[in-house]
Amino acid sequence: MKKSKRKNYYKILGIEKTADEGEIKKAYRKKAIEWHPDKHNTKSEEELKHAELMFKDIGEAYAILSDPQKKQRYDSGEDIEEIEQGSGHGSMNPNDIF
Repeated sequence: MKKSKRKNYYKILGIEKTADEGEIKKAYRKKAIEWHPDKHNTKSEEELKHAELMFKDIGEAYAILSDPQKKQRYDSGEDIEEIEQGSGHGSMNPNDIF
């Protein structure tokens, strides 16, 4: 359930799950240029906010998928916040005790 509600970084970058490092980098550059907020600064406030959100999501996707360890953990279904904080393996959630 949790996995189905998280962001699909492959979809954000428009790549397949089997994409290699070169394909990930190429897709990131293309999407970053497309959604860079400076390219949308003449649009409405709502469109600019959407572009900023997309640009942020593209950066997150690249940060996860370009790092082999983070990508493997993402693909295995681990929580993104745990991946970004460097926790997950070997850490304990206090709520698990109660």
